[in-house]
Amino acid sequence: MDIHHVANQKELSVLKSPTTNDLYLQAIQEMYPGINTGRLSSHLTYYEDWAQVRATAALKAFTTVKKMITEKKIVYDNRTSLSDDESSDGSYASYVQKKPKKVNLDEDDKKFFTSLPTCYALFFAFDSRDVSESYCPFAKHNEGWQKMNSLEPILSRYTCRNRPFKADELRQHLRQTHSNSWCGIGVKLFLHELYPSLLTGDKQPTYKQGQKKKKRVRPPIINVYLTSIFC
Repeated sequence: MDIHHVANQKELSVLKSPTTNDLYLQAIQEMYPGINTGRLSSHLTYYEDWAQVRATAALKAFTTVKKMITEKKIVYDNRTSLSDDESSDGSYASYVQKKPKKVNLDEDDKKFFTSLPTCYALFFAFDSRDVSESYCPFAKHNEGWQKMNSLEPILSRYTCRNRPFKADELRQHLRQTHSNSWCGIGVKLFLHELYPSLLTGDKQPTYKQGQKKKKRVRPPIINVYLTSIFC
């Protein structure tokens, strides 16, 4: 076989091998069949360690919400506990079969947080600078994500308008619509960890904090000092 032909084949195989960005877009298409990722892909701000960064942010949000419940800053709303089963007949047998009512997050609830990194539609507006729009995790648009991660028991009674949002609109939506639930607060904390709001004074997202910061050149103060003396 011609050595140049072999070399060309190897070169083509390298060119055709999917990049991590390609694999990320492929995962989006698998999660949301029929979605057109063309516009998103051309404006997507992609970072290599997105999975680890989001996983860290999700764990931090889980820990923070659990602490808030422990400190009674928010109330754990247990929608799925058998203690709230209205079908109970009131008998002793029915009573002893009930599970103790949960008062804080457990490993089942933690699954909601650990699943957030792959709720891709949640990040569209943030990672494209509002060229594409995001969807709330509780919206019908993300039902596939909920089913894939078996989150129906946790989110079964949460309803949300199935509409897209710009980044700041989604922040406002979470604050106004879902701030009374631990999972809504969890999403808000999760997004804040990844994309700090400009109103908070945080300078940059979590995934950029490891990068070397540019030094700010402070204006000399001697002129101000002399001016205050001689004027």
